[in-house]
Amino acid sequence: MSNVILRLYGHAALFAGVVGVGFAVMVLALNPTKLVTWGAGLVCLLLVVLGVQTIQAA
Repeated sequence: MSNVILRLYGHAALFAGVVGVGFAVMVLALNPTKLVTWGAGLVCLLLVVLGVQTIQAA
């Protein structure tokens, strides 16, 4: 049962990361000087990596 929960958390992190990176790219396309958006995009990219690693570990 814990593998199912771990995979669910991994998929949730992956989904949130992909959506976050998409929004960050859209905002950066409009105004590339926003440092907060660069930071948010990097955090979301880390969520993608974390999600993939969690799915593979389960």
